[in-house]
Amino acid sequence: MADLEEAVGRRPVGWHLKSIDVLDDHCLDFLARAPFAVLSTRGTDGRQSCLPLGGPPGVLRPRGRDRIALETGGSLATAPVGTPAGLVALLPGYRETLRVNGRLHGDELIVHEAFLHCAKCMIRSHLWDGEAPASTGDEVVETDLGHPEVADFLARSPFVLVSSTDAAGEADVSPKGDPPGFVQVVGPQTLAIPDRPGNRRTDTFHNLIEDPGTAVMALVPGDDRALHARGRARITDDAGLRSRAEVKGHRPEVMMVVDIEEVRLERCPELAASRLWDPDARVATGEMPRASRIWTDHVHQNTDPGVAARVARAATPERLLRAGLAKDYRDNLY
Repeated sequence: MADLEEAVGRRPVGWHLKSIDVLDDHCLDFLARAPFAVLSTRGTDGRQSCLPLGGPPGVLRPRGRDRIALETGGSLATAPVGTPAGLVALLPGYRETLRVNGRLHGDELIVHEAFLHCAKCMIRSHLWDGEAPASTGDEVVETDLGHPEVADFLARSPFVLVSSTDAAGEADVSPKGDPPGFVQVVGPQTLAIPDRPGNRRTDTFHNLIEDPGTAVMALVPGDDRALHARGRARITDDAGLRSRAEVKGHRPEVMMVVDIEEVRLERCPELAASRLWDPDARVATGEMPRASRIWTDHVHQNTDPGVAARVARAATPERLLRAGLAKDYRDNLY
């Protein structure tokens, strides 16, 4: 852990203050509008999975402020009560994403933590910019990274989601975005994914140090397929890999290397049902609150009783957070 923090920096003081332990009105509004999400779970066999959820807005149905009903088509029927799960919800046209972590109880996600994830991965990936041309290809089931369809898909993908779970059984799914092709194929069955500046929680890396099992789900705007890869991950500061991931003169401090055990490229009906790539389905500017407003409200709702938390709640006016956020998004993407 010390080596990781030396490379990417320690979690900042108060890193957790933007998270809350219930679904507030901002979360409920986001979920009511979001047509697509990815659920991360770890099975009884210890293997990670990324499960897409999609449909018309409202497919994610909160039941009160402490749980979300999930439409999984029976995929979770055999999941034991208390299975670790993390969810990330996407709202077309909105740069930030909503992350919710907790435990499964039947078809419900019991909320332990909810927070808004910063927009840097969306900005770098240009996921909502312009009109993505409709494209598709063949399904490839149980193949390897060398398959032409898989290689082409990864070369076009600007956005992935990474599933992980820590030793205590707390799950997480983290969005990562960059120019297309940022997920490198560095061996017959090995992927490398750069670490870029984000919300500085470094949840994924801390989890992988404790439990290296991971699942990766890659998307391509306009394509109705999703690539699923599962394996074991490690963190490296290998100079050669980092140099291959250089963008605008900036190299990542570390890379996540995944030794792949399983790869599938398959149709994702949830993508079509969600209209995720349809420009007409994007939220209009001003339709959602500014991220700085949501974060300010979440800091004030955070229940940490510590001195640092009390100071942060007293010293976080929305206008200052908004200005700092704009500068960070402009100057600290890489």
